[in-house]
Amino acid sequence: MIWVFRKKNKNDGAPSPAVSEKYPYESMRDMAINAAPGAMLLSLPENETGVYGVVMDWEMSDDYVTLVAYITGDASLYVKSGGAIIGGGMHKNVALAAQNWVAMTQPFIAGCAPATTTPLPDKNAVRFYLLTNRGKFGTQVWTAQLEDNSSAWAPVFANGQKVIAALQSTVTTQP
Repeated sequence: MIWVFRKKNKNDGAPSPAVSEKYPYESMRDMAINAAPGAMLLSLPENETGVYGVVMDWEMSDDYVTLVAYITGDASLYVKSGGAIIGGGMHKNVALAAQNWVAMTQPFIAGCAPATTTPLPDKNAVRFYLLTNRGKFGTQVWTAQLEDNSSAWAPVFANGQKVIAALQSTVTTQP
C-alpha cells in the first residue's frame, strides 16, 4: 500500500506540480470509476445486475474525497487537494472491509439511476456510484441526512467509513 501526500506550494496553497503530475486526482478517480468487471477477472451472472465496485465521493471543506472499493477487496482513497492511499487490499482488514462494503450495497441499486456521467457531488452532499456488470448507477445524498441517519443510504456511508478506518490503520508514514 502506498500513502501519498501532495505537498502544497507555500505561496499559493496548490499541490506541487511534480506531485500533481505523478498522482493526478482526476486520472486516478477516472480509472477507478471506469474499472470493468473483466479487468478484475470477475464473472457476474448475465441475467442479474451485480455490484462489483463502489465509489463514494464527498465534498469536505471545499475539497473532495473519493473512496473506491471492489469486491476483490482492493480499496483506495483519493483527496483532490492532495493525498491518496492506494493498494489497500493487500491488507486483510482492508480487503474484508472493502468486500463487506461492496456486498452490502447490492440492494441499493434500486435507489439509483443509471449514471452516464460521473460528476462530483454538490456542496454538502455525498455521491455514490455502484459499478455493476450492467453499467454504473448513482445517487446523491445530503451529508446531513447521512449524519442523522434519516437517509436509507446512511448504512452505506457508515460502512464506507469502516473501509477508511481500515485503510488508516495500515498506513505507515514514509519520509
